[in-house]
Amino acid sequence: MKLNAMNLPNTSTCLICSDNNPFFEIHRGSSKDNSQFYKVYDSDIAQNTVHPLYNFFKISGQQLCNSDKNLPLEIRFLNRT
Repeated sequence: MKLNAMNLPNTSTCLICSDNNPFFEIHRGSSKDNSQFYKVYDSDIAQNTVHPLYNFFKISGQQLCNSDKNLPLEIRFLNRT
């Protein structure tokens, strides 16, 4: 799988440097509680950008969604400073 993002919010507080270091997490929903999500993947950090292009990664169906294709997935983009 390969992901990228465009135009993420600029979280830099520095005028002459960039501290935008986005990464993403993939969360899968619970089969018992629709409001419960569990983190199943944490990406590498993309340095100094609001347009990250992440490296290819593999994740099994078991790890991603417990082999249940009906479970919802969330991809959350976050910033690490």
